[in-house]
Amino acid sequence: MILGIVAAGIAGVLLLSWIGNGGLRGGAGADSAYPAATHRLVLPKTLLDGRYALGKDDSQQAEAGLAGSSTAVIKDAKGVVGQYAGSGEGGAGILVVTGLYGRIKEPDTARRKILEGAAKDSGTTVLVPPKDVTPSGADTEVTCQVLATEQSDGGRVTYPVCAWADANTNAAVAEMSAATVAAGAESIDLAKAARTTLSVRTEMRRPLD
Repeated sequence: MILGIVAAGIAGVLLLSWIGNGGLRGGAGADSAYPAATHRLVLPKTLLDGRYALGKDDSQQAEAGLAGSSTAVIKDAKGVVGQYAGSGEGGAGILVVTGLYGRIKEPDTARRKILEGAAKDSGTTVLVPPKDVTPSGADTEVTCQVLATEQSDGGRVTYPVCAWADANTNAAVAEMSAATVAAGAESIDLAKAARTTLSVRTEMRRPLD
């Protein structure tokens, strides 16, 4: 139950990270300055080789928040938000994916903004600041951080959040399990979290029809 409550909160925070952090404000540049739209994001029924099953699709809420948004960073943005439940290596787990797709002129800025948004929620503390943990040989950069969210009972949930961005897609991935939510920041394996994030990207990123 705690995992579910935290997951819902993370999804909401990440969804608003662009809007509330100024990522989708300001005027757009010339259309020719943006990359071509070649890929989109989808929410598969399962992720990570079937380990996680889609439990809630909040993409309509994301669509409403991003409708018509264009800036000097991204054009024609469409949101994708999903909460997945399943069994991970540490037992029952929750995986939250919040992202958008469109024409992203500044992927580095997009990746930074979505992580900044995740860290701005009330009651959330950054235990490990954003750092580049791109796996060797990967063609897309991954940045990860470790956050802790205070609970109403005085407890604290610890979890990693990783993000990627490319010319068309930008998303943040948070994975929690019963075995890791109470872990210390030093025990969170960011290299593993980065690999998980790239696997999620592979399964969600699709060519436009």
